[in-house]
Amino acid sequence: NGNIYNINQTVTVRAEDNIWAEMQPVVITATKLLDGVTTEQDLGSFAMNSASTSNSRSFTEDGVYQVTATATDAAGNQTVQTIGFTLDKTAPVLSISGTPDGSYNGNPVTLSFAAIESFYETDKVVITVERRNENSVIDRTISFANSGSVMPL
Repeated sequence: NGNIYNINQTVTVRAEDNIWAEMQPVVITATKLLDGVTTEQDLGSFAMNSASTSNSRSFTEDGVYQVTATATDAAGNQTVQTIGFTLDKTAPVLSISGTPDGSYNGNPVTLSFAAIESFYETDKVVITVERRNENSVIDRTISFANSGSVMPL
């Protein structure tokens, strides 16, 4: 379904066949992509024990998943179904450097912002900087996705 979740997910596979006793086991596989690395996962199989049989698999690790179930009957007729989703339970890691927190600076300061996130292709970073002087407060928001930005304040 392509949805993004931040909690563990369970995928339930249901197979139906009138001649279920002769059916081959239903095979479940998954492809997981995380941080540019793709891994193939054999999630096992299950035998039909009635005309309609269900079996579930749980997913607990971050990743972009494609889960595939393959059912083949006694005559060799085959059905393949695939579902995709993203599991992202890990918060981004942020850092700011360039001057000590709470410092007063008489000269220009260059701040560096860094964000580490496994799913950077779909996420964006928004930084709000507040500049104060004797008479005013100025807020500036910087947004960027997938690349850095340099912006004078």
